[in-house]
Amino acid sequence: MFTRQETDLKRLLAMLLIFACLLCAGCEGAEGATRETKSDTSVSQSGETITDCKDCDYSRLRECRINLHDGRQVTCLILSGDIRSGMSCDWANAKETE
Repeated sequence: MFTRQETDLKRLLAMLLIFACLLCAGCEGAEGATRETKSDTSVSQSGETITDCKDCDYSRLRECRINLHDGRQVTCLILSGDIRSGMSCDWANAKETE
């Protein structure tokens, strides 16, 4: 049905494909890896920009209130300590500070 060369070629391609899949499986972020981040948390006229941060137990999450330059205050969740860090804010409930 198949010649010996075709069978050997299929085996070689299958082994290379498996090897490539294994290499791609190791591409997830490393646990101890660090990356420099620049923070733009300048101080506004009324005081600090980020205030009232609370750490969640057994988690890398922090809940912080952020004072914006237009006078609004917004609550944000900050995920930190990893390459996949980020911030999510509750813009629907941003309110004017008193």
